[in-house]
Amino acid sequence: MYSIASQQRKELEVVTRQKLEEMDASMTKLEQTNAKTEAMLNFYESKYVASIVGEGIIRKQDIPILYKGVQQVFDIMKDGNWYTIPQLRDRTGQEGADRRMRELRQNGYTVDRRRVGDSRLWEYRLDVPEQDSLSLFGLNKP
Repeated sequence: MYSIASQQRKELEVVTRQKLEEMDASMTKLEQTNAKTEAMLNFYESKYVASIVGEGIIRKQDIPILYKGVQQVFDIMKDGNWYTIPQLRDRTGQEGADRRMRELRQNGYTVDRRRVGDSRLWEYRLDVPEQDSLSLFGLNKP
């Protein structure tokens, strides 16, 4: 009888330890999300925004929407493949995909371009440094 209670206690300790580890992992993800949000706010509240769209045009509630658009374009283009503007618009579902790509360029990323055949259509490729390959601001995604 004593060995059964002892065994149950050990099993309970293992389960408790696992739950604590899961809670620690959740806290780490939350901290990463907070760091990502802070980076996003710094990015859009800088003089960079004023230089692109003018003072007073972007409201605080616009920042997450703009960030999401830039992040979507970044996530698609970070693979190093060539994309046309229509392809980016189709994949992101946003009309401003070309503007988001320009924002990447203006934030220091290299965006190469080439003409598609003899047409007036251009393709674009993002050159992402190794350390930034996980997300827009070089932070791990939560």
